[in-house]
Amino acid sequence: MVFLWHAGREVVCRRLKIPRYPRSLYELELAAAEHALARLLEKKRP
Repeated sequence: MVFLWHAGREVVCRRLKIPRYPRSLYELELAAAEHALARLLEKKRP
């Protein structure tokens, strides 16, 4: 949602049922998503 729709933290937290506060929980989830996306993109490289 963040990367494709440019959704804000409030929207993402509400849709994924992630606590809005403390903000660090959102930041951890976002970092995990970034790492997962990077791993997938690396696998797709020839």
